[in-house]
Amino acid sequence: MDVLPIFVNITSTILHVLPLEKHSYTCQTLDFWPSDKCDYGNCSWVEMGLMELDFNDQLLNNATKLLGEESIIRVGGTLCDHVEVDPADQSTSWGSCTCPDPADPTDPLCYFPWVGHGYPDGSFSGFGRACLSGGRFDILMNFAERNNKKLIFDLSSEFGRTLVGPTIWEGDWDSSNARGLFKYIKPGLQILLKF
Repeated sequence: MDVLPIFVNITSTILHVLPLEKHSYTCQTLDFWPSDKCDYGNCSWVEMGLMELDFNDQLLNNATKLLGEESIIRVGGTLCDHVEVDPADQSTSWGSCTCPDPADPTDPLCYFPWVGHGYPDGSFSGFGRACLSGGRFDILMNFAERNNKKLIFDLSSEFGRTLVGPTIWEGDWDSSNARGLFKYIKPGLQILLKF
């Protein structure tokens, strides 16, 4: 089979240029991946996921400030549909609301047990669930406030629904997780929500 090169001419017309000194659209994303998330032998998430990141690290704070006054912090990513929020839990690491035994928050089944172990049925991305504690959310809100940043928080669209096919969900969305987050947000902190 012969491969023929295809050339495409594209022309464009500039309708309007946004002055970047007035509009900064930079964004840093904080994902929920745990340290044992590896791709092709590269484990780049070690202590880099939202639940393990050191928000007092000077390099992280300096980099966040250098992104500009109007930059935003997006919280969520791939696993956001599988994170429950537990404002009552004031621990500063993973919460225990998704643990088989909440009294044992060190149980490996508490936090995305299937990361790196395949994709079981019953979860949209196949990694299981995890819990964002109120204490860890406080640390995140303080980081945003200290660096004068807005947060965009991905909300779960999966709660209350049932997986009936590889990518087909049925049932009504359970908004209690989102309501718990809304009630817990610090007054005055700018948080945008994304579904």
